[in-house]
Amino acid sequence: MKKIYPLAYLLILHYAVFAQAGEWTWMKGSSTANPAGSFGVQGVAAASNTPPGVYSPIYWTDSSGIFWLYGGAQWTGGANKVYEALWKFDPVTNLWTWVNGNTATDQLPVYGTIGVPSPTNSPGARSFSGPAWVDLKGNLWFYAAASWTTFFYDLWKYDPVTNEWTCMQNNSSNPVHGTLGVGKPTNTPGIRWKSSAAWVDDAGDLWFFGGTSLLILVGVVLDVMRQVETHLLQSHYDGFLKKGRIRGRFDRMQQTGNVPAFYRVR
Repeated sequence: MKKIYPLAYLLILHYAVFAQAGEWTWMKGSSTANPAGSFGVQGVAAASNTPPGVYSPIYWTDSSGIFWLYGGAQWTGGANKVYEALWKFDPVTNLWTWVNGNTATDQLPVYGTIGVPSPTNSPGARSFSGPAWVDLKGNLWFYAAASWTTFFYDLWKYDPVTNEWTCMQNNSSNPVHGTLGVGKPTNTPGIRWKSSAAWVDDAGDLWFFGGTSLLILVGVVLDVMRQVETHLLQSHYDGFLKKGRIRGRFDRMQQTGNVPAFYRVR
């Protein structure tokens, strides 16, 4: 019997250690569907602040562990609406802050001048999660996404230090692939939404894979896009002339086909 005790002890210890695995903790927010949220004062964190209940917003986690959220769609009383507010959540203080944007819904973008930040610039109402990145300098980027009535094909950057948005590119609604491995200012992924496979490499370049696009009919596009981190316009596209480092296989788009491809844009 003495030999059984150590085995029994190990079994009890095993279940004690793993008993908490896979459990959720309610940290913040309403337990009801489609809450209206509470914006509070812009730029001021408060315990009563909380974003509206939204579907498929654009989101980031920065290098400090702060969670960021932009836009999102909501269904309320049969009315569909999309937000344009930018929020951040500090998991240390457990507080939300309404940082930027309007409390109104279904707002149009304010592009300003391409490549020039402005306090009046705004991506407008966005949802359906376009690809998003945090670059090496802590700026928040996203590409495209959609509202209820519009599919976008623009590239935006937000600077948390200046609290300003910059539209970095707004080319064509249809993909312009150009030549494989060769960057060009007119190359563009076109309309893209419902894409969350995005990453930043060690050089600070922004990449994403796939997403949904409007190519004659709505279809899933299977390609990889790359966008230089912060020098798209500042360097006057000099980087577009540099030799590509990525090689892959490209099959030209057919009317009803998908595009499996690697992309580089500089």
